[in-house]
Amino acid sequence: MTLFFVPQITHPLTELPEEEAHHAMRVLRLKNGQAVWVTDGKGKIFQGQFEAFSNRNARVLLAEEPAKVVERKANITMAVAPLKSNDRFEWFLEKATELGATRIVPIISEHGERSKFNMERWHRVMLAALKQSLNPLMPQLDAPIKFADFLKANTLTSYIAHCEEGEKPLLAQAIKKGEDICICIGPEGDFSSSEIKQALEKKYQPVSLGELRLRTETAALTALITGLNSLSVE
Repeated sequence: MTLFFVPQITHPLTELPEEEAHHAMRVLRLKNGQAVWVTDGKGKIFQGQFEAFSNRNARVLLAEEPAKVVERKANITMAVAPLKSNDRFEWFLEKATELGATRIVPIISEHGERSKFNMERWHRVMLAALKQSLNPLMPQLDAPIKFADFLKANTLTSYIAHCEEGEKPLLAQAIKKGEDICICIGPEGDFSSSEIKQALEKKYQPVSLGELRLRTETAALTALITGLNSLSVE
């Protein structure tokens, strides 16, 4: 299946964005009339016929009804501190997109080691993951925000995974089915004591991801999978 992403789908003809059209014509070398699929990242996949109408532009004649409709089984916001290694953070973005995160918020923490953020590249990584996985649900990617400001703005039932001592239930035991949740994962150096205190004052539930000390990207993916499994159980 050759899947293309079009932010605003129109019927019966929808024009491919320039990058998608270039990929279709110059990389995949599609011929007019070939079957392709299109999604806007909101859960629907439409089948259609490819048509190049200039050297740089292409469109798709869409079927009237979607060929596939996917609904979210759980709404999970992942608030994660970007890593010093961009490759590792992009790996998380890729896997979170494939698995079905609802929203990803890069949080700037006191112990964070990254100050420059390439949102355009991050979006491309997520878009490639969406098309590769055939998951037609694109997570919302927020602009980076200071953790203190995120605490003020966030209204979801929230959990914070940190490494300080204290009573912390396993995330899987803490999550209550039926809630839209947020899970916060700090940087390599963990959240600061001040940040943890602020989160607890906002009624964030401290949680554990188990006995192992995990890298940030591993912890974030583990938390996402735990949340999806806990909230999706029938």
